[in-house]
Amino acid sequence: MSAIIQLISLALDGILINSGIILAFWIRFQGNVPQSNFEAYQTICLPATLIMLLALYAFGLHNWRKVDDVQNNIFKAVSFGMLVVMAMTYTIRSTVATFPTSIFVISWLINILFLSGWRAIANEIYQPIKRVLIVGTDEKGSAVAAEIKRHPHAGYKLIGFIGELSPNKTLNVLGGYDDLLKVIEENEVDEVIVAVSHTSNPKLWETILTYESKIRFKTIPDIYEAITGKIGSIQIEAVPLIELSIAPISGWNKNIKRLIDILISFIALVLFLPLFPIIMILIKLDSRGPVFYRQKRVGKDGREFQLCKFRSMYVGAEDKTGAVLATQNDSRITKIGGKLRKLRLDELPNFFNVLRGHMSLVGPRPERPEFVKEFIKNIPGYRLRLKVRPGITGLAQINAPYDVPAEIKQLYDILYLNNYSLFLDFKIMLKTLFVILRRQGAQ
Repeated sequence: MSAIIQLISLALDGILINSGIILAFWIRFQGNVPQSNFEAYQTICLPATLIMLLALYAFGLHNWRKVDDVQNNIFKAVSFGMLVVMAMTYTIRSTVATFPTSIFVISWLINILFLSGWRAIANEIYQPIKRVLIVGTDEKGSAVAAEIKRHPHAGYKLIGFIGELSPNKTLNVLGGYDDLLKVIEENEVDEVIVAVSHTSNPKLWETILTYESKIRFKTIPDIYEAITGKIGSIQIEAVPLIELSIAPISGWNKNIKRLIDILISFIALVLFLPLFPIIMILIKLDSRGPVFYRQKRVGKDGREFQLCKFRSMYVGAEDKTGAVLATQNDSRITKIGGKLRKLRLDELPNFFNVLRGHMSLVGPRPERPEFVKEFIKNIPGYRLRLKVRPGITGLAQINAPYDVPAEIKQLYDILYLNNYSLFLDFKIMLKTLFVILRRQGAQ
């Protein structure tokens, strides 16, 4: 988006924010606003406007290339901004004593309507044309192309295909699968629609899922059939599409997530610390060996760290087999270890890893270096998991059985990365508690 459009967007937001507050005063006092009350508004006008604009910016509402889920982001941004303005107002209450609390509630609703309303109108009038490349020349790719041509109002311009040469001479094939990145750069592509399954061309999917750029990748939901209900989809009329482009958690989201990690981990350790000596005694009575189990795991950006858990397997469990993934009813697990795993108590020391910054409360589970090397070779886009800190719990842990294949866990991890929000983290943590109480998942 050009700088001029962004400035116009900022100016219009600022005008509408203040118009909403003024209208709230007019509604609250039925058109007869006392001078003292309006002077209170004038005192906080500038900082309140800046706070609201920053909130809108933080939720990506000044980025016209990312217009999905505008209503939801407007609600979050206005709610968050209004809470900060309220806190600021009450902090300086002696200066703005006559600013009515009811104005916040009324202007909150008005601003949601104003800010989402003008964006809806602008999106109808000004819809930037997206230059689209389709990957795949079979029936799926042709179906997407036909849908784009049938509905030009959707804002897509088809520039061609990537894939094998097709007997259909009408298809504009710009190159083979190995030429994908070259074609993207040469043709100023905005979006890529992938109509090829990951099983038929894993190398291509590895390229797509690890390509660092602002290009948006979408796919027809075939490999995601079992879990498409977990995320929002995008659609070109009759063809549903799921976005694959993934950006690492950054900015204020990253800082707040880290703050929550530290706070909850500290509280959890304080609450569960009395259990530590009991668990340690039970482990010692059940089998010989140390109480704690430390193991190398791969964290954010591929950095290795020592994961700490309560020992739940017999000592020397992998002496003959080497590194092996745990399975359901695993004979290597001790009697007490099985109980600890069902209640996830073996993972209590993970909170120390969270405090040290190795892990987060929510994220993909960390794997051992031996398995990571294998998974990177065999699972397209596995490196995406390394964009964030690994977690104590995650989407795979609350939705899939303990011994589900790594490929399925990877799909859940991609869905988490692509749909990250603090609200999603809280939902996962809450559902984890239900899973533990029902004794599901871990074996």
